[in-house]
Amino acid sequence: MLSFLKYFLSTFEYDDLFKKKKDEVEAIVTSEEKLKTKMRECLKGKKYLIVLDDIWQTQVWNNIKDVFLNNDDGSVNSILITSHEIEVANYIETTSPYHLPFFSYEESWQLFSKKVFQGKECPYNLEPLEKSIVESYKGLPLAIVVVA
Repeated sequence: MLSFLKYFLSTFEYDDLFKKKKDEVEAIVTSEEKLKTKMRECLKGKKYLIVLDDIWQTQVWNNIKDVFLNNDDGSVNSILITSHEIEVANYIETTSPYHLPFFSYEESWQLFSKKVFQGKECPYNLEPLEKSIVESYKGLPLAIVVVA
């Protein structure tokens, strides 16, 4: 009898936990669908440029693409996606990806100096440190600005 009771209680707890998680998931899905519907309504009949910055996974595009691709009214719209991942750019398959070149060491140095020293010259005693910082970010402008 005791083992039956333990089984019943653990099953009850599992079922209760499962129901709670199921309800949470359904609430998320419902609210996500409501959000997509609302976005479609807001964009319908309008021209727009959507910028999706720093997308790392193709799944992100899969989750939101139907919001933007259902324009039956013939309006022409643009979506700009930035990503460090070439797979993401190739996956979307619209136009050929545009590869932004990295900054040269000199461009990186100028950007870092401009941000840190606000147009003034770098003090001589800090140059080795500044050079080390600039080299470590390998020409990525955003990283250089954030560190500066």
